Amino acid sequence: MFTGIIETIGTIRHITKKEKVWDVSVAVTSDFLSGVKTGDSIAVNGVCLTVVAYTRDEFTVQVVQETRDASTWALQREGYKVNLEKALSARGRFDGHIVQGHVDGRATLTKIERAGESYCLRFSCDTGVCSGIIPKGSVALDGVSLTVQSCSDNDFSVAIIPHTYAVTTLSLKKKGDMVNLETDVIGKYVASYLRRLGTKTPASPITLSRLMEQGF
Repeated sequence: MFTGIIETIGTIRHITKKEKVWDVSVAVTSDFLSGVKTGDSIAVNGVCLTVVAYTRDEFTVQVVQETRDASTWALQREGYKVNLEKALSARGRFDGHIVQGHVDGRATLTKIERAGESYCLRFSCDTGVCSGIIPKGSVALDGVSLTVQSCSDNDFSVAIIPHTYAVTTLSLKKKGDMVNLETDVIGKYVASYLRRLGTKTPASPITLSRLMEQGF
């Protein structure tokens, strides 16, 4: 499990494309890998991946086809910057929100606005993915825990404070870029539970905000 609080930014050093899996090596500052061992989980741009090898300043993970299809990994190239977070230890401090590293889909940046010292970013996404987003709820974008400002059936906005903007790759994004999107796991369980209770599915997917309006 992760929290969406990014620890550092890494650089993709090598991508070895095999038939069914990519071996990806990420360069980092040496202190980030302190205590890391083979088999540990690291969220790379919000995707939970397993460390298969490491040195003092580099680690290697493997990315399968299913992960590439569901995330922005198919778009990654050598030299690209990525957000990194190690899995939360049982004794760790819990900030952010519960992030599994299981990406629900991709979101496309459609608008960037400066709001004083902060930034407001708007993203579009498939209706099926956006259905799990509610105002003031949490989302993880490329692994960054953020609070939703507003949302509709196919887009949403988030506000980003200067610190988060400066220490993550969100500052590198431009209009049209895609990010990995993970919605709140608690919301997924609520929606699943209601479906099991026999909630009728309308022509368009029920959103959590609609369920709240209906008194669920």
